[in-house]
Amino acid sequence: MTSRTEANICPSRTAPKFVIRVCQDLNEAIAKLANQHNRSANSEMVQAIEAWQSCKGQLELLKSTLSGSLDPAVAIAALSKPYLVPCLPETKFVVRLLPGMREKISEEKAERFAAYERNSVSNRYAMNDIVNDILQWWLNINQDLKALFAACNKKNKKSGQKALDVSIFMTHAA
Repeated sequence: MTSRTEANICPSRTAPKFVIRVCQDLNEAIAKLANQHNRSANSEMVQAIEAWQSCKGQLELLKSTLSGSLDPAVAIAALSKPYLVPCLPETKFVVRLLPGMREKISEEKAERFAAYERNSVSNRYAMNDIVNDILQWWLNINQDLKALFAACNKKNKKSGQKALDVSIFMTHAA
C-alpha cells in the first residue's frame, strides 16, 4: 500500500477552507447547477468565484450582446424567469478556495465597507454576504445566458445557422 505524499494530493484537498452560510434554496440551486456541469458543489462554488474574479465583465457583455442580437420582445421573454432571491442563511457549507480567492473577496469587502462609509450604499460587506452575492450572480448569469442562447438557437434554426452550445461555454468559463 502506498502512502499519499503532498505531491500527488489534489490541490483542492489542501486548499484553505472557508465556511459560508447559505440558505437551502441557494444550496440546492448550486448543487443542481453543479450536476448540470458535471462537477461537485464545491467546484461549482469555486468556479463561480473564479468567474466573478476573472470574467464577470465578459459574461455580462456576452449577455448584453446576445440580448442585442434578438428582437427586444424575444430578449425580454427569455430573461423573464425570476431570479433566485435567497432568504436568511441557514446551512453551513465548507468551500475550499483556490490561492488568491480569499484575498480578492477581502478586497471586495474593503471596497464595500468604504462605499458604505462614504454614502451608506450597502451594509452587505461581510465576506459571507459577498460569497452569497457571487453565488447568486453565478446562478443568475447562468440562467440568463442559457435562456438567451436558447432564444438565439431558435432564431438560428429558422435561418439555417449552426446552434450554439452554452453548456460547454459555462462549464469552462474563467
